[in-house]
Amino acid sequence: DSRYRESLESARSTAVMLIESGGEHMMAFVKTISEPALPIACWTCIRSMMEPCARAAWLLDPAIGADLRVRRAFAIEFDGLAQDLRFARAMQQPVQVQEDIKSRIEEVEREAVQLDFRKLRDKRNRRTGIGLSMPTATEIVKEVLHEEGAYRIFSAVNHGQAGAILRLSYAAAPFPNSAVQIDPATTTTPFRKHVDPDHMAFLGLIAAKAFARPLWYESTYFGWDCEPLRTLFEAAFDRLQASPVVRFLALTGRILRRGRGKLNLSMAFRGLPVNPGLAVEMWAPRTRVLNDE
Repeated sequence: DSRYRESLESARSTAVMLIESGGEHMMAFVKTISEPALPIACWTCIRSMMEPCARAAWLLDPAIGADLRVRRAFAIEFDGLAQDLRFARAMQQPVQVQEDIKSRIEEVEREAVQLDFRKLRDKRNRRTGIGLSMPTATEIVKEVLHEEGAYRIFSAVNHGQAGAILRLSYAAAPFPNSAVQIDPATTTTPFRKHVDPDHMAFLGLIAAKAFARPLWYESTYFGWDCEPLRTLFEAAFDRLQASPVVRFLALTGRILRRGRGKLNLSMAFRGLPVNPGLAVEMWAPRTRVLNDE
């Protein structure tokens, strides 16, 4: 539909910018696992790349039509403007700055209405979105990347959940010879920062899947020759020793089921010594921590 041409170009531009954001965070992740490694920051880097990659794939999904794609583009634009307005209020910026943002929101909504999209209001007549109500980041990651569990783990670290940081980035260590006195009645286990190879393999696989999806969707949506891209992805997944199940999911967004089973870590790798119970081990209970670094 020619009515959607400008909006579709806007959606594509937004998606490309989001892919760039995901790519930079992936490069930052590589730096965090290079010496000197950063066993906490590596988790937040992957979380920070998953959201823009999921949003980009959400926009570029070749399985949806122009109408829904444009609705999603409007939803993302409104979400950004709403955040701009909250920021302006929090920073106590001049009233005119806030009014300019409100005017832009009104303008975007008028554009949507001109395309026959109805206004979205709640029972109190408050705007709930433009085009459609914007899903949360977790909902988009779940729908597009099928990685809700991983995203929640990463978010726990990102939001400073001490238990998550301890479970993922520390390991029990021999108590050092020092002058530290501990109450004999208190059970205290010393921990120190630790980079677990299994954890890094898991993060690398999530990163590869998240970055591959929007690139593949963009290529298929615009009808480009996908073979060079497929060869590149296959080489990357070969290095990760990823199973065919994961490769299929990463590119198509569909879960390839074997029997009645679902994708899990035991199916994710073909050669790496990854514990199938890794996701459970990540949340194993810990005793009190004493960082001896």
